[in-house]
Amino acid sequence: HDVFVINFWATWCPPCKQEIPELNAFARHTNIPVYGINVTTSERRVSDVADFLKQTPVEYPVLYDRTGNSEDAYRLVAMPATYVLDRKGTILAKHVGPVTEQMLKEMVKRTGG
Repeated sequence: HDVFVINFWATWCPPCKQEIPELNAFARHTNIPVYGINVTTSERRVSDVADFLKQTPVEYPVLYDRTGNSEDAYRLVAMPATYVLDRKGTILAKHVGPVTEQMLKEMVKRTGG
């Protein structure tokens, strides 16, 4: 794969929850890897996320940022935030706010991925 998608989200963020079916559809209909990064800072929240994921089907891997380092690294100002990156980790496209499957396809298309 030339590109992959990362999506920063949190269980307390309504737009984050609303876009999960769109991310699922994108992951299902393309061969582009998608990774959800749950921004959480405590073990308590990790268990909340696990409970949330039991009730909400997510069809792509979910990673946990327990330290908040990714927020700084990606200059996260709001969630959800979705990025298209190349294999080296270079940000090729970014969207703050909820995305749709079509928006993701357009973001990837613009990057040549």
